[in-house]
Amino acid sequence: MGVYGLVTFDQGRLTKSTFQNTLLLDFKPGPPYVEPPTGLKDHLLGTQYSWQLADAGWSPDFPTSAQEALKLYTLESGDSQVDGRHPP
Repeated sequence: MGVYGLVTFDQGRLTKSTFQNTLLLDFKPGPPYVEPPTGLKDHLLGTQYSWQLADAGWSPDFPTSAQEALKLYTLESGDSQVDGRHPP
């Protein structure tokens, strides 16, 4: 995955949208090491590279990849107010 987007709706109307390169999050210092899934660890990333948002689409099962992307996005960005949750 090369780009992620955030959209904000208010009463069904799109009020804001932003799109950014995943590398802006992936190379941001601070998030802890995340062990890659076996397929990525054994064949692509090894054990020295953390599993990051750019690699979240590893699974051919879209719902699985989407859930993992959400977890990795939240970990890397610190933003937990996604997926329909209301701001604090």
